[in-house]
Amino acid sequence: GQDDLITRGNGTVAVPAKLYGYYERFWPRKGHWSFYGNVNYAAEGLAGPTHGAVQFDLNPTYFVNDNLSFYAELNGTHNPDWLLWRGGNLLGTFKADTLQLNGGMQWTISAKQELRIKLETIALNARALQAWRVAPNGTPVASNDPVSDFSLRNLGFQIRYKYELAPLSDFYIAYVRGGFGFNEFSQNVGGLLGDAFKLRDTEQFFVKLSYRFEL
Repeated sequence: GQDDLITRGNGTVAVPAKLYGYYERFWPRKGHWSFYGNVNYAAEGLAGPTHGAVQFDLNPTYFVNDNLSFYAELNGTHNPDWLLWRGGNLLGTFKADTLQLNGGMQWTISAKQELRIKLETIALNARALQAWRVAPNGTPVASNDPVSDFSLRNLGFQIRYKYELAPLSDFYIAYVRGGFGFNEFSQNVGGLLGDAFKLRDTEQFFVKLSYRFEL
């Protein structure tokens, strides 16, 4: 096919056939537990259908009762042929690994009170394989242009309390912490995920009042 999006307006790229496969399963709540999971395969790079990314997602939820629940999510991807735009008509293929760990709590304290905790972390490591220049006819041509390894990590954490003063009128108290780290070199994805918990680029505590008036 022809990919007219990846170069951001710098030419159309001739790409091989793509292949996708997806399976998911959901076990509804039984007792204290529910579970959702999926696995998928997506071949979208230049190496063809046999070099696709394999991804899994596991998401269990534990219900203490109808008002209090905890959830966790582990998502991982291995992509041996990740195709990225590097500027102009330059593309790069990378061998990439990604881990994502999410979790949280939802507690309905009463009809008017709610407490939520939410955590999101991402770690990604990409090792450069090959640089490509897009020819006028759209063919990717192997190039000696420098394409660097890179790695990144990200953290988002929030605790939020909500109290309903009246219909459509709410009072909030929240603590929010986040951060982002980027390196121009390869790093073990497991270590990156652990380092994500140390990020503290932003840290905020705020109070918000939302009140509905009728005239």
